[in-house]
Amino acid sequence: MGFVQGINVPIGPNNHHFISKQYRKTLRLSSEQIASLNLQDGPNDVTFSVTTAYQGTTRCQCHIYKWHFADKIVISDIDGTITKSDVLGHLFAIVGKDWAQIGVAQLFTKIKNNGYKLLYLSARAIGQAHLTREYLRSIRQNDLTLPDGPLLLSPTSLINAIH
Repeated sequence: MGFVQGINVPIGPNNHHFISKQYRKTLRLSSEQIASLNLQDGPNDVTFSVTTAYQGTTRCQCHIYKWHFADKIVISDIDGTITKSDVLGHLFAIVGKDWAQIGVAQLFTKIKNNGYKLLYLSARAIGQAHLTREYLRSIRQNDLTLPDGPLLLSPTSLINAIH
């Protein structure tokens, strides 16, 4: 097994300084490793970086959400629930066309205001993560937007996600 260099963890109250830690490549962090991240409640910005001799350093930014075990969660599919259809929801988000269900921002805002956290789920490919997040953030209906929340996507390709 090799090592993955770093999860940059913000330190200090203004989060302008970072420490970098090295972890052995694994799909699961131990309880001690998770505790060492000093995650705050809600979204936490994280940068993963992998350095190789031939390709240099590649970085991937994401959010790790920390919620209390007793928090109430609503899990919502995106395609066909937030969007008007499954396949067209995938494609119209890429070209920037609004394909959201009427009233979805109001409904999800009411759900949040009733004390629930939102988790978004989609069969979209992981390569569409940035586009999908931006699409969810772009939905604005009567000055309401969708509440922030984690986004879980498929680790497959776009073709497999649509199929």
